[in-house]
Amino acid sequence: MKLLSLFIVLILTTNSFAQVTKVGSDTLYDIAGWNVEWLGNTSNGPTNETLQYNNVKTVLTNTDMDVWGLAEVCDATLFSNLLTDIPTYSGTLSTFSQTQKTALLWKKNMFTLISYANINDASQSDFYNAFAGRYPLEVVLATKDSLTKDTLYFYTIHLKANSGSADQASYDRRKNAADYLKTWLEKNRAGKKILVLGDWNDDVDQSVVKIGNYLVTPFEQFKSDTAKYFFPSLRLSLNNETSYPNYNPPNMIDHQMTSRQLSDSFYVKNSSGVMKQLKTQISSFLNNTSDHYPVYAQYNLKRYTKPENNDTIIPIDTTHTGTNSFEAVSNLSVYPNPTVGKLYLMNLPNDIEKIQLTSIIGDVVEIINVEPNTNIIQIPERLANGIYMLTCKTKNKSYRNRIVLNR
Repeated sequence: MKLLSLFIVLILTTNSFAQVTKVGSDTLYDIAGWNVEWLGNTSNGPTNETLQYNNVKTVLTNTDMDVWGLAEVCDATLFSNLLTDIPTYSGTLSTFSQTQKTALLWKKNMFTLISYANINDASQSDFYNAFAGRYPLEVVLATKDSLTKDTLYFYTIHLKANSGSADQASYDRRKNAADYLKTWLEKNRAGKKILVLGDWNDDVDQSVVKIGNYLVTPFEQFKSDTAKYFFPSLRLSLNNETSYPNYNPPNMIDHQMTSRQLSDSFYVKNSSGVMKQLKTQISSFLNNTSDHYPVYAQYNLKRYTKPENNDTIIPIDTTHTGTNSFEAVSNLSVYPNPTVGKLYLMNLPNDIEKIQLTSIIGDVVEIINVEPNTNIIQIPERLANGIYMLTCKTKNKSYRNRIVLNR
């Protein structure tokens, strides 16, 4: 009887997974943000960690988005496992100290990683407090399609939550965070194709905070600057959609914002949406998976300006950021991978100065100074099994590949 019950449970679980349907398009760039509610934290959020993980994995796999910005990823090992279990995606996890971390996942066949970092403007003394310690995660990706080669700047954010419907203090912190982010973007990323995803913890048409009347949105500085910014999710707010159905009255608190360089030519009009179908596709979704619905929008990067009398497509922006530009993964061949510790490196230039190992959450865990013409390295015994980024640096460039340590 116990085996029969287990068999029935497996059938029901498998069927519920299979019901999650595709949302992404095969011809467009599908970008989504989702708060996965304390994923990997045993003290908060859904109580069945295994079920939540499997449901999240199924949503990411079956909906077939090209990029995911995630909030509230609480376990680095679990995030590493997620990348292993969904091999079509690569990803990075924020490195700030708060338990609720942000992440970005992208399809390997569509994007190449250029750089990633936590954004912290040291000139703003209140920056940490405004963002509740959860610094914006910047991930810069280059598209791989030769006809639409471009550079996109992704920012995953998770702003300060409310402690009540009249929480002026949290409202002020969100407003300050938006001010600081806007200042930083316009100083450092002016003219770039920017997408800001995540849990904004407030709405864009008007605030969720009510002190007498509802306050103006704390993101008015972005909303009103229509020459530079656009919210694909604003139409969802105006249509009384909700990304957080447990909130009363319903509001959109998860948003997507783009720079005009991206939205004017490439955003597919009225393509933004809320994946509220998940409530019926996964039984008890709001209790066992997340109390937020994913929010998405679609872009067509083939809409490039063409010169007169010439059919050649012009790439708009292929600028790399940072002091080093990352070569394609194929430029660094590693064998064996997975490895028990000893690695052979092929196809490297002779002027490698340093080899660096970085954990999946972005921490540098080992730096190896090398002799000329080195092609063998030994990973220290003290490092735990898992996924690492191996970076070989010259004076001007970095060559990298993802390795799996499995002793």
